[in-house]
Amino acid sequence: METLLQCTDLSKSYGSKTALDGVSFSLERGRIVGLLGPNGSGKSTLIKIAAGLLTPTAGSRLVEGKT
Repeated sequence: METLLQCTDLSKSYGSKTALDGVSFSLERGRIVGLLGPNGSGKSTLIKIAAGLLTPTAGSRLVEGKT
């Protein structure tokens, strides 16, 4: 299957606060997934990075093979 979203070692910090720390995964086209976690676990930060609204402190994300 074709990879729609690939995140590798994503990290995001806001000053001394770490929102994401080394997150890696890939999502294939046509799959249904859920993003679950408690408040403050980095869900919104991850979605904003995936959408290109935030830049990660470290790591990379590819959407359909493009940065």
